[in-house]
Amino acid sequence: MAVLAELVLYPLGSLLNVIGSDRPAAIPVGLLLFVGLIWYLLACANIWRAALDSGVGLGIAVSVGYLLLSMLLEQQFLPDD
Repeated sequence: MAVLAELVLYPLGSLLNVIGSDRPAAIPVGLLLFVGLIWYLLACANIWRAALDSGVGLGIAVSVGYLLLSMLLEQQFLPDD
């Protein structure tokens, strides 16, 4: 699931960096990036919900926690120099 999301989200993030967040052309790209992130979180929440045999709330909580932990580890071990 993460590989599919990366195929969509990373190019959009790079395009947003190239355009610059202060330009009007960045609004549609930022919106697409936001929608893609929400889609990824909901898809992961559904997978976690099914795997843990629990409710949607726990699936969303685990999904958001997993995303935050992966972002933290990415920043820790792959810093932007």
